[in-house]
Amino acid sequence: MKKTLWLLLLGIALLGVALALPSAKQVVREGDAISVDYVLTLEDGTVYYSSIGNEPLNATLGQGQLIPGFEEQMIGMRVGETRTFTLPPEKAYGNYLPEMVGTFDRNRLPEGVEPEIGKQIQANLKDGTQTVAIITPFTNTTITLDANHPLAGQTLTFQIKLLKIDENPALHSQSFTNAGWIVFILGVLAVGFAIFYHKNALSSVGSRRSVRPRLVR
Repeated sequence: MKKTLWLLLLGIALLGVALALPSAKQVVREGDAISVDYVLTLEDGTVYYSSIGNEPLNATLGQGQLIPGFEEQMIGMRVGETRTFTLPPEKAYGNYLPEMVGTFDRNRLPEGVEPEIGKQIQANLKDGTQTVAIITPFTNTTITLDANHPLAGQTLTFQIKLLKIDENPALHSQSFTNAGWIVFILGVLAVGFAIFYHKNALSSVGSRRSVRPRLVR
């Protein structure tokens, strides 16, 4: 009976350690590098892009590489898990801003660049920063550039599948899960209680033996 009790207590402690240490099925957390397949669909059901059969999306969370809503949805996922979610413009590529559209003298185009509707070119904003702008309708003398993202103002639906997690060792090498801590602590307390009880039991037996009368001469 005592042997069974000790094995049970040892098993509880070992289970706590196993749960406390990061597992092979670690969930995605900020700082992790992830690889994911995704399908991006517009409001009218048009598939705008699919990475399936192409190169998967690779990014590191927390570095501004992904749109806010996409990154939020990645947190907590496990490898092999799939998820479908819809993002409003403010969680995706932002609202469409009319002030990001301007008409300029066509002569300001870089030398050798011929205007073509939908073509992307580098453009300078008023504050001096560079951005990518799309050529919209133009004439023989003017050209209109739209610096909004092509998906600005649109509600987007993503279907994603997490393919891989590369944990950030600086964040997770010493991380313990809450459940693991709880089981581990309970296991330690149980073992401590068992040791205390065992010592007291031996002391009690020894005390009783010391006063037991002799039955033989």
